[in-house]
Amino acid sequence: MAHEKGSKGLNDDYKERLHKFFSSTEDLIKLMIMEDENILMHGDFRTSNLMHRRRKGKLEIVPLDYQIIRNGNPVSDLMYFVFSGSDEEFRRCHYQRLMDHYFTQLTLALRQLHVDVEKVYPRETFDADLIRMRPLGLFLGLLMVGIVTVAPEDALNVDSDINMIMQLRWCGHVSRMSESRVAKRIFYSELQDGKRKPGGQFLRYKDVQKRHMRRCNTDPSEWEAQAAKHPEWRRMVHLKVDDFEERRRVGLDNKRDALKARPPTAFTYHTLKES
Repeated sequence: MAHEKGSKGLNDDYKERLHKFFSSTEDLIKLMIMEDENILMHGDFRTSNLMHRRRKGKLEIVPLDYQIIRNGNPVSDLMYFVFSGSDEEFRRCHYQRLMDHYFTQLTLALRQLHVDVEKVYPRETFDADLIRMRPLGLFLGLLMVGIVTVAPEDALNVDSDINMIMQLRWCGHVSRMSESRVAKRIFYSELQDGKRKPGGQFLRYKDVQKRHMRRCNTDPSEWEAQAAKHPEWRRMVHLKVDDFEERRRVGLDNKRDALKARPPTAFTYHTLKES
């Protein structure tokens, strides 16, 4: 768990308090994956997924990597961005200023779209979401500590674990939508049958999804019937991803043991004699 990796350097008192706090980790995961929210969020909004350039004296920023875009609470993206891109001292001095700036810019952006922020997302709701999402900020902070300080051989395969769970659950969510929803039309246009030429091209979205399903021993031609049952699909995704991660770790351990068991390489040195 992230809090176990991130709390290794703490004294026993703080460790115990953290473990008690994270006894409801499932609730924190629900904060990250809120399928009942009708707002589109990035899902991986961090500084390394932003491109910057100055144009005509103005700074322009373009977000990248929409691989796990989904519906959810916008404050989740905000917490992830702040806690993954700042330290404690910075947040102590500027946290509230950042929150005020965010809401001001959100209001201006919605106003350009002729949307009244007081009707769709008033400041009171935003402040309430900030309070509700604070535990998520701590969770993400500890998660980043674990990723940064973990030993290479124990590193979490993010692509096959967190992203895989998010994407497979999103597949199930979209498949249960009505046929009139735009998201479902786009989604199924991406998952249509097709062939690609060999040669190592970049994987398309549908290629990644089918690869995830095969790794989890799920037939890509039968997943819709399983996803139709929401609780069962969610539970099955977590179990099969955990099983895949365990098999991956065992495979890496076996490979590492095989390398250690190999006899040392015999080197022959040839020296040149001076004439």
